[in-house]
Amino acid sequence: MAENIKESLEKVYYEISIDLVQLLEKTIPFLEKVDIKRLEELKKGSDSVRKKMEDLTENLFTIIRRADKDKKYLNVLPNILNAFQRILYLIDGIINRYEIKEKEGILFSDKAITELKSLFSQSHKIMKDSADLILTKNRVLADHIINEKKIFFNLAEEFASEHAQRLITGICMPKASSLYINLVDTLKGIFAQEVKIAKEIYDFTK
Repeated sequence: MAENIKESLEKVYYEISIDLVQLLEKTIPFLEKVDIKRLEELKKGSDSVRKKMEDLTENLFTIIRRADKDKKYLNVLPNILNAFQRILYLIDGIINRYEIKEKEGILFSDKAITELKSLFSQSHKIMKDSADLILTKNRVLADHIINEKKIFFNLAEEFASEHAQRLITGICMPKASSLYINLVDTLKGIFAQEVKIAKEIYDFTK
C-alpha cells in the first residue's frame, strides 16, 4: 500500500474521531436545559459524520481488496470503523433521550446532573485520547485507555447505586430515573468502544 494512501486513511480516521469527540461535547449542556434549535443542529452534525463513515467504508474496502501488502494494518481498520459506527449510534441515542427529556418536561436533580457531567467529561477525555492514539499508535497511551475502563465502570456503578437510593427516598422521579440510567449505560457503551479501538491498536503494534 502506498504511503500516501496510508496517511490519507489515518487523516480521515483522525478527523472522524475528532468529529465524534465534538459531537459528544456538544451534548453535555443539554443535561440542564434542552435547546431544540441546537439539538436539531446536533442531529445534522451526526448525519454529516455518518456520511463521512459511509464514504470511508466504500473507499476502505476497495483499498483492502487491491492491497498486496500491509494486510495486518488494513485488517485493523474495519474494526476501528465499526467502533466509530457504534459510538455514533450511541451518541444518536443520547440526542433521542434529550428529545424525550424536553417533550416530557423531565428534570434532573442537581446531584444527578453533577454525576452525569462527571461521566460525560471522562468519556470525552478518553475519546480525545483515543483520537490521539489514531495518529501516534503509542502503546503506553493505548494501555492507559484500556486500564481506565475499570475505573470508569466502577464510578458509573457507584453513581447508579446512589441514584437508586434517591429513587427510593423520592428525591428522584421515575421518569428521570429511567433517563438517567439510560444515559449512564450509553456512556459505558461509548467507553467500551473506545477501549476496543485501543486494544486493536495495542495488538497491532506488538
